Amino acid sequence: MKPSLNFSAELVPVAYAAALLDLVEELGVPRAQLFAEARVRPEVLGNPQGRLSFIDFTQLTSSALRLCDEPALGLLLGQRLNVSTHGILGYAVLSSAN
Repeated sequence: MKPSLNFSAELVPVAYAAALLDLVEELGVPRAQLFAEARVRPEVLGNPQGRLSFIDFTQLTSSALRLCDEPALGLLLGQRLNVSTHGILGYAVLSSAN
């Protein structure tokens, strides 16, 4: 039997959320407003090696889209991410032939 997906498991590196928060602030939305809108506790970013659940990250991104009214938010966020943001996966992609 195939195991079900656990969207509350903390698997998303906080580096993604930190980059999103920086971008949202630059677009004029205060972090506190984004956290309140998304109903996510700011303490989740306390540990640079920490992780968010898929649910929390989805709430942050959905709220950011609504508050910023920037349809290219995902593309703007992607431009900010570097290889180290993706951790070991980023380095695996760099070393892959295709």
